[in-house]
Amino acid sequence: MKHTELRAAVLDALEKHDTGATLFDGRPAVFDEEDFPAVAVYLTGAEYTGEELDSDTWQAELHIEVFLPAQVP
Repeated sequence: MKHTELRAAVLDALEKHDTGATLFDGRPAVFDEEDFPAVAVYLTGAEYTGEELDSDTWQAELHIEVFLPAQVP
């Protein structure tokens, strides 16, 4: 499964649940106040494994990160 397909599959699964969260494909650099709560789906550390001959086999870490607004005491 390609990285874009993997992220899309996770986002599709999350969209089935009406949580009110803003979903991001990738880790956002900046948030607006109305984006919270937010969930970001992204991959890091992608590298070629070379496990199979004649195949492009890669591995990466999948992140599903939740962002909540800061609470002021």
